[in-house]
Amino acid sequence: MIKKFIPSLNKSSKVIERRIPVSKHGVTRDKFSPLSLKVVDKLLDEGHEAYIVGGCIRDILLGKTPKDFDVATSARPEQVQKLFRRSRIIGRRFKIVHVEEKRDLIEVTTFRGDHKSGNSRHATQSSEGVLLRDNVYGSLQEDAVRRDFSCNSLYFDIDSEEIVDFLDGVRDIKQGILRTIGDPEERFREDPVRMMRALRFQSKLGLKLDAKSYKQLKQNIGMIREVSSARLFDEVIKLLLHDSSATAFKMMMDTGLMEQLFPSSTKAIAAKPIMAKLITAAMQTTEARLQSGKNASPFYLYAVLLWPAAEQEFQEQLSRKQPPVRAMQTAGDKTIAGQSSLVSIPRRFSQPMREIWEMQNRLPQRDRAQKLLEHPRFRAAYDFLLVREQSGENLDGLGAWWTKYQDANQQTRDKMVSELPVKSSNRRRPRKRRPSSKTQ
Repeated sequence: MIKKFIPSLNKSSKVIERRIPVSKHGVTRDKFSPLSLKVVDKLLDEGHEAYIVGGCIRDILLGKTPKDFDVATSARPEQVQKLFRRSRIIGRRFKIVHVEEKRDLIEVTTFRGDHKSGNSRHATQSSEGVLLRDNVYGSLQEDAVRRDFSCNSLYFDIDSEEIVDFLDGVRDIKQGILRTIGDPEERFREDPVRMMRALRFQSKLGLKLDAKSYKQLKQNIGMIREVSSARLFDEVIKLLLHDSSATAFKMMMDTGLMEQLFPSSTKAIAAKPIMAKLITAAMQTTEARLQSGKNASPFYLYAVLLWPAAEQEFQEQLSRKQPPVRAMQTAGDKTIAGQSSLVSIPRRFSQPMREIWEMQNRLPQRDRAQKLLEHPRFRAAYDFLLVREQSGENLDGLGAWWTKYQDANQQTRDKMVSELPVKSSNRRRPRKRRPSSKTQ
């Protein structure tokens, strides 16, 4: 193992460059996507430094199959773009180059430098310390200390198959530690989304955040509201749509993140604790779907997270003598509108959410079962109904009835509907006319 002392951005401390041979870590070229190797090869041929970097190396060391592959290079974004025909520069806060080939996509970033050394054109911070623009470039060593966690500050040399490790990231992974690089408070303030990433890595990878970082996370969780509502929409999906969703939701509750992102639902959960069980049951269902290779829809996730608030508002509308259909429509509109300033939800997701909620009032209308079964949101609404029952809500066996109905043939379905209790009619009987006193 080759070691070299490199001065860090903080002159009072040093980072150590370790080049760990493949015989020690077992990560080989064939573990990475062909496109990521092609991108690095091309950059090296052009005289630039380039490495595969970050999460994909971490995942391989943890025995997982990576889905995304990133590259870090000394080349500037404009230089990278010129080398690859199908590439484009994205982002304002920090420029990234997307290189595409068929269905594969590689994110290429330029080595980052100390943002404090850049001028206002390249690095800008808000009064709260949030980095609004961060296009200061530097060396490989500077890039290493600018990353969020030690487990993500790993670089793979495709020629030697060595892992370049400046901050003991490999050791931390082996010990199950998620360690923030540098001062946790400063790093979380620079980009509050790092707090959500910390929870995601803990729940998804089984790593444990170090005590100092966890303390700062809880103390600074309110900083998450400095993040744009559009970015938070995507980050919530990343945090919860994986095979440890229930664990991630518990962490959201324990750290106060749920209250910061979904205050109306958190308030409703405090008033009606069964709602926390409902969300947990939904997260467990999500885990099962993903583990079996099925998809999980973002609109279903958000329908679950905001149901406590929507149901509370629905009950409020009913108390005002609103008809159930109108009450749920009003509740849905108010809930989504109230949420939009914190976590914005695009219309292509908010409309299916409303339909799932409104279907909860329609599913008890079993005399219209065939028509309801053909509704495009039936399956999601049915799954939602089952989650409500799993959480302990008494719905008089409605979920079991719909399960049997879906599995039955047409003859059995017709019989099930015919055997339903006859609803009493609330229609007023026609008034009898009095005989006319007039003589004909």
